[in-house]
Amino acid sequence: MKTWKSKPTNTEIKALIQEFTNLLKLGNLESAKNLVQHKFNDWESSIWSLWQDTYLIYLEDLDKKVSDESFEAKLWKSDLTWLKALEIEDKFNWDGNYVSVNIIYEDEFTDTSMSFVLEKNSNGYILTLENIS
Repeated sequence: MKTWKSKPTNTEIKALIQEFTNLLKLGNLESAKNLVQHKFNDWESSIWSLWQDTYLIYLEDLDKKVSDESFEAKLWKSDLTWLKALEIEDKFNWDGNYVSVNIIYEDEFTDTSMSFVLEKNSNGYILTLENIS
């Protein structure tokens, strides 16, 4: 997990969120998970929600479907190439120590965003993923 000894600048936070997104795009879920703290212990559920809110919507627009959309089927995890089309908007939304960024999928803006909060602990400052929704 990335830890800063002193409070990071917005530029440093943006760079970490971009790195997190790049790891997702590469399908490197474990490295992305380990880059930031998580508010909830539901990492796989977050990725499944991301799959539903981006890839499945994209397929729906093409009148295509997957055989099983359930979490248990793990179709979202069995082939991570769907993550390659993931982008984030250049504009970050700041509110004190909170920051969110909208997700773009296949060059289309979505109703999905990632929200983070900068927190201080005994080791310094960390970025916590609050949710992907």
